[in-house]
Amino acid sequence: MKKSIVVAKSLFTRRIKKPNYYWMIFAPILLAVIGLFCNHFMQQQVKNSNPSIAIVASKNIKNEILQQNKLSKNHIHFTNSHLHSLKQAQLYLNDGNLDGILYIKNQNDLSDVKYFYKKQTVSDSSIKKIEQLLYSIKTQKLAATMGLSLKQIQTIVSP
Repeated sequence: MKKSIVVAKSLFTRRIKKPNYYWMIFAPILLAVIGLFCNHFMQQQVKNSNPSIAIVASKNIKNEILQQNKLSKNHIHFTNSHLHSLKQAQLYLNDGNLDGILYIKNQNDLSDVKYFYKKQTVSDSSIKKIEQLLYSIKTQKLAATMGLSLKQIQTIVSP
């Protein structure tokens, strides 16, 4: 029994001195770290792929749009800029600081809404998300003026 322990100790000490032993221990750890780094990098790319859009409208409309965007899961990134004119926003759009501008001229019923964007940075899905967001705000405003309850709105809007 004593001989087998001596042989095991000598074999173990010989193997520890070789780099293959350390590679066997640290390779899975290194692989896991590389995988976590790639996952983090991909998540950052997805976050940055959402276009940044400025809203040129009154404060009330801006707050309603931002609040409705938080409630919905559209993941549209509206910049919290204080742009008051369309010309100023278009300068930012041309400089590359913005990907799109949501311009609302008529504040009461959201009938005159224009959207300016760069074609290469904004996809059709983000335009549809903005349309859905504005549609929900418009239905809420109309329901409030007509005095409808939330349950009545849901029955009207449901497919």
